[in-house]
Amino acid sequence: MFPSRIMVWSAVAVLSVLLGLSMVPAAAWNGEADEPALYSACVGPALEDAGFSDIRTYPAETRQAINCLAHYGITYGTHAGSFSSDAPVLRSHMALFLVRAAGPAGIDVPRPTGRAAAGFTDVEGLSDETRDAINQLLQMGIAVGKTHSAFAPHDTVTRRQMVLFLYRFLDLAPVGPGGVDVDDVFPDDTHFEDLGDVPIRVYDMVRTLFEMGVVEGTSNSTFSPDRPLTRAQMALLISRMLGHTNARPAGVTIQTDGIVVDASADAEVVISARDRWHRPLVDALVDVFESAEPYSRSTDLFDSRGRCEETEVRALLGADPCEIDQSDETTDADGNLVYELFVDEDLTLWAWSGDLRDRFDVDSTEYVSIEFTVVPPPDAFKVTDDMRPHALQMPYGRSVTFTFQLVDEDGKQVRREDEQIEITTEERSGGRLARRQTRSHYTDSAGRVTLRYRIDRPRYGDRDGDSLLDVIVLESSGLDVIDETTVGVLDTDVSLVWSSEDDEATTLVLTQTVSYHTAVTSGSGGRNRVFATLLDQYGDPVRGELIHFKSGDDEGLGTDASDPNMAKEAFRKTTNSRGEATVAYFRDSAEPDIELIDALVEDIPGVTVETTEHYWVRPAPAGETTGELKHHDARRNTLVIKPDTGGPYVITYDSEDQFNNGTDTENYATFREEVMEGNTLTVVVSGHRASDTNRFTRNPF
Repeated sequence: MFPSRIMVWSAVAVLSVLLGLSMVPAAAWNGEADEPALYSACVGPALEDAGFSDIRTYPAETRQAINCLAHYGITYGTHAGSFSSDAPVLRSHMALFLVRAAGPAGIDVPRPTGRAAAGFTDVEGLSDETRDAINQLLQMGIAVGKTHSAFAPHDTVTRRQMVLFLYRFLDLAPVGPGGVDVDDVFPDDTHFEDLGDVPIRVYDMVRTLFEMGVVEGTSNSTFSPDRPLTRAQMALLISRMLGHTNARPAGVTIQTDGIVVDASADAEVVISARDRWHRPLVDALVDVFESAEPYSRSTDLFDSRGRCEETEVRALLGADPCEIDQSDETTDADGNLVYELFVDEDLTLWAWSGDLRDRFDVDSTEYVSIEFTVVPPPDAFKVTDDMRPHALQMPYGRSVTFTFQLVDEDGKQVRREDEQIEITTEERSGGRLARRQTRSHYTDSAGRVTLRYRIDRPRYGDRDGDSLLDVIVLESSGLDVIDETTVGVLDTDVSLVWSSEDDEATTLVLTQTVSYHTAVTSGSGGRNRVFATLLDQYGDPVRGELIHFKSGDDEGLGTDASDPNMAKEAFRKTTNSRGEATVAYFRDSAEPDIELIDALVEDIPGVTVETTEHYWVRPAPAGETTGELKHHDARRNTLVIKPDTGGPYVITYDSEDQFNNGTDTENYATFREEVMEGNTLTVVVSGHRASDTNRFTRNPF
């Protein structure tokens, strides 16, 4: 018997959770929507191509919004095959759009009166449907006239007017699963700087709809309230707005608050059933079953007739999988079934509706499915920055962005939202505290918090003095903090320095195109290329300096015969505008060896040099060899190992070889992913042809 995974929510529980979503805002940075709808009205059949040929070059989100509105019958385009995305929206059009959207959203639309709209004298030439729509919007309080006698149907809708329409619409619409009531939103964003001339009620509506993820700015700091609204923008706004309502496409749809979930975590699942007019199907029987893998990767879930193989699927709601019976759950008064699913392994969820005793047939039953992927829970915040590589400090006026990324125990990204981290930043100059700020931040959908900092000049002390920044993590949700910043700024003894000092060469970085070559004697031997990059204290390149390339291998780079501290004349190169100098050389020897490559900067003592190793290899000999893994080239599936004597040796592996971790057998993919430089490897070589089977044992102890 399979363990129970399901907790079905009552209407009261659903209501309390939905209210809870809005009462505990995410407290995001200014510029981020705190209360977007968890689910969408534009899923499944609502995303089918509506046939508008003039929207193909638009972004995917815009195309989907336009197709979605067409699915609901909110828009039919301007003429056959065209939507006219850049055309302005007129007030008469807006009336039609909103009245057509009201039904799917659950708003009771009054019957048309058949009379001229509220006595307006400028609507007589409009179609009956348009006049009725204007009348209905007036009765619902969503729209008002421009004056007592004029609706101005041919005027263009501005962005501020659209906000009024959408806010009043949402104020009337019942809140759907995952949506938020406009009255429960407490906006904390004030980043739009061009709303000073709008009435306070419009200002509050803009901020509220922004927090709900319905409207966006025209830039990071502007809303452009008087700019005309285009049809493409209208489609985006209405589609986002409908996500907060009970609007769902015709048929059965399934959505979840996350398809990638932590191991042994709960995921909310919402199944909705609507008729072809998008009206909720109340008390509709819904059968839900699960499989450990998707249909696309398995031929074992269903038999030759398309019926479920009961050993491969299991019921989640109801007693029997793949059959409609009285033990199945039913949709609520809003046509939805909301429940929590306990996920402890990768699985696929299948849902369908029908009449009593109907049986599922994968070839003919209309069904929906959704795949869940289980990931390890977060283990730490990994902190990085965007400073120049090898920089020691920052010049005044340059900004740095710190990224706090959730990772699992293997260092892989974890996409978990709303994980809290509390950070204090302290700026000091002239020996005085210039600014101190402590703030709680919450991870975004990528499991990430970003913090940008910039110092333009010292706040106190000498104008040419330094400024220091300390970054202190006070609380990180009980998770570890891994400091991978350029200077290790999270160390309590380390500060990030902003300075106005002149640039000075501080670091020389050596790199190679490849890390190994076969050692050969052929007149010109094996050829290697080494790159040196000279950087100043800010990580910027330094040009025009002479670099000496050298090594302790006389068959390789070697040194000047008259002065072991200097390079041979041919291996002295000047850095270019990118701070780079390059040498290429031949090693005419068949003896394998590790060449330690070094360099120095002529006339600049004290420059830090990161030496590098080049491996002159021979093929691993037949039989058993044990040594340290010096290099793993995952792209070419090659390993370089160095035993205590002899070598280094190179060998290539493939999926036909045998792999072990200690005494345990492991598969090719695991070995390829987890073998690390520094591991001790035992290689038993039978040959170097692709058909030969070799054995690799890693001992990471």
